[in-house]
Order: sequence, then structure tokens, then C-alpha cells
Amino acid sequence: MSICVYGGAFDPIHNGHLYIAKYVLNKYHFNKFIFTISKDPPHKSAHKVSFYHRQVMVELVASDIDKNIIVSDIENHMIGKSYTYNTLLQIKNMYPDQELYFLVGSDIFADIESWYNWQELFSIAIFLVVNRPGVDFNTMLDKLPMSIQDRISNQNRILMIELDSIDISSSKIKLDIEKYKEYIPKKVYEYICKNSLYREA
Repeated sequence: MSICVYGGAFDPIHNGHLYIAKYVLNKYHFNKFIFTISKDPPHKSAHKVSFYHRQVMVELVASDIDKNIIVSDIENHMIGKSYTYNTLLQIKNMYPDQELYFLVGSDIFADIESWYNWQELFSIAIFLVVNRPGVDFNTMLDKLPMSIQDRISNQNRILMIELDSIDISSSKIKLDIEKYKEYIPKKVYEYICKNSLYREA
């Protein structure tokens, strides 16, 4: 039995996120796949739109990937910063008998030394690291401590997944919704328009 946790701001969720989720689900056949939406990440500035809107946008498209996907608001109920360690530990405690995987992009994983309790994370979950535009695996490896490089070489609780990823980011989309709307799921784009999200006042 296994669970995959895919955490992120999803501000907004886009086709790049969905492509990664579908690929990993098809490859590993997890019993559960959980989107966790960040509330107050320590390494990012404030989210552009509220937790509520970001959760709704993920929920709009989650069932299109797999009907058993869970969209979790676990971080919305936590006090203080949204540390990955706390989130994964809480999910592990909820499902103690299942192997836990954590899906993350190479751009984020490259800075793992700055994460809270980062050395303890690998005892909680197996990391699935997916290459992201702008930070290929070689660039990522150059930034990682030798202990993590050794783990990667030995496939010790870290697995690398190389994809022909979609060259898009939420940051780009937020700057110009209309320009990048082809990268946004139709349901999400319609929700953004209906609620006037990512529009300057």
C-alpha cells in the first residue's frame, strides 16, 4: 500500500502540474494520491489568491486525473509556516501502515538544505524528484550536499523522474492569464475569469 503526496502553491494549478501527476500515477499505481495546498510556505512570498480559491481550482481538475485523488486542506489548519516536515509527518500518522512518497520538482528540491528538519524527511517519505524547466538535474545536483548526492546515486529514498516537461510556471501565468491560457485547464480558466482572479485592481 502506498500514498503519493504532491504539495505546492497551485497558484494557479496548470497543465504542467497535471502532466506530472498523471505520469507518476500511471508509473507507480499509488493507492492514494493527495494534493496538499500550501498555506504559508517559508521560502515564498504571499500567495496571489486565497487558499480557498486555490483549493477550488485543484478540486475542479483533480477528478479528471483520477476519481480517487484527494485534495487536502491539511495545511490550512496548521498554525505558523507550512513546513513540509510537519505536513508529511501528519499524513504519515494518518496512514501509518502505508509507504509515503513525496513528489517535488527539481527547482524546489535543489534548495532542500534550507528546509526545516530536512535531514529527517527521508525517514518519513520516499522523494520523487521531477525535472523542472530552468533547473535540470545537473544544475540541481551541483547545489545539493554530498549526503543527498550519495542518496540519489544509491536510490536511497530519492528517485529521479526525467520527463519532457511542459515549459510553463504559475509565475508566468499570473503575469498574463490571457497570454498563457492554453496552459490552464479550461475549468480553471473559467473559474479564474468568473472570479476575476489574478487581475490587477
